[in-house]
Parts: sequence; structure tokens; C-alpha cells
Amino acid sequence: MDRLRRAISREGYDVDDEEQSIVSHQPTIPEEPLSTPKPPNVKGFTIFFLLGLIFSLVGSFFMFGPNGKLLFGVFYSVGNVTAIASTCFLKSPAGQMKKIFSRSRLTSAIFMLTCLVLTLFAAYWWETPGLSTFFCLLQFLALTVYSFTFIPAAREAVKKFFEACAN
Repeated sequence: MDRLRRAISREGYDVDDEEQSIVSHQPTIPEEPLSTPKPPNVKGFTIFFLLGLIFSLVGSFFMFGPNGKLLFGVFYSVGNVTAIASTCFLKSPAGQMKKIFSRSRLTSAIFMLTCLVLTLFAAYWWETPGLSTFFCLLQFLALTVYSFTFIPAAREAVKKFFEACAN
């Protein structure tokens, strides 16, 4: 576990003889790894993602009250912008735009955008608050899976989880 922490943080990481045999296929370790986000970036992502989820869910629950559509629109929009912006902590905005429709992210990106549209249809056209809340939750599930594709260890953990559920 200490090796994993050192590898992620890159603090005090010296390859000695014992570790050399484990990582012999990788003779040099770059100081700035491109594929592993740093812990402060993961914390920023988590904070913004949770704030976005809270804003969107609060907006969905406003649908049940007076002036519900207006409050829903404001809170849901702010929540979506905040949640989608949270992924910029894991990858730069330019990197996000380049990779949003890559093969490993295509399904979750399309599902997330579809749920976003269905949430708005459920709120404004079908006028069913429960269904809009359901689509809001599905959208954030898809955004979670999409975000995990930028964290290599999380991607593998999600794959193992779903494989275990399937068996």
C-alpha cells in the first residue's frame, strides 16, 4: 500500500533492488505522469461533483412545490454546470473536449447527455417531478462512470465491481 501511495504522490520514490524487479519493464518513471490525477485534483473533482449533485437534486425536489419549474431550471442548470466542470479537475478542458467521445467514454457520455435531455423533458413537457428526479439520478450515475474513466485505478475497480455483479 505504501508503494501505491508513493507511486501516486511521487514523493520520495526511489527504486531500490527489491522494487526494481517489480517494475523492471518500466526503467524510468516520469516526474509528471499524464494519466494519473494528483490527489488535490481528485479532491477538487469530488467537491465540485457532490455540489453539482446536491444542486441538481434540490432542483428536482423543487418541482414538487410552487414555482417549481423556475426553481428547477435554475438549480438543475447550476448543478449540471458544476458537475460537468468537476471533470476539468481530472483533465484539462481542452483534454475533455478531445476525449469526450473517445471509445472508452462514448457510452457513458451519450447516456449522460440523453438523461440530461430526458430530465428536462420530464420536468417541462411531461410535467412529472418523480420522473425528472429519476432521470437526474441516472444522469449523475452516468457522469460518475464517465469521470472514472479518467482515474485508472477507479476504472479497474468499477470493471471488477460490475464483473462481480454479473457473476
